[in-house]
Amino acid sequence: MTFKIMEIETSNYCTLKCIYCPHPSQIRPKGNMSLETFKRSIDLVIRSDNPEYKGRKFVWLNHFGEPLLNPMLPDFISYATGCGIEVSFASNGVDQNRNLFP
Repeated sequence: MTFKIMEIETSNYCTLKCIYCPHPSQIRPKGNMSLETFKRSIDLVIRSDNPEYKGRKFVWLNHFGEPLLNPMLPDFISYATGCGIEVSFASNGVDQNRNLFP
């Protein structure tokens, strides 16, 4: 199977410094993705080819950052699913004060 899963890093902020993760040593600027940039990313996903899985599109909304730190995340999910794209993400579940997200 050649099902394509694309990752979109919606935030590269993170609340933890896990020893196995390269995030703490990254020197690139930290920030949250804008809705405009996210829409451009989704346009690329829509135009991508996934013929062996009947055109199914899937995006993973994190990479090294914590996606729940981007306040636009609900809007990103709504936009992507409205375009027929399946969405998922992983979270460490901890906010900037090291409390569990509600």
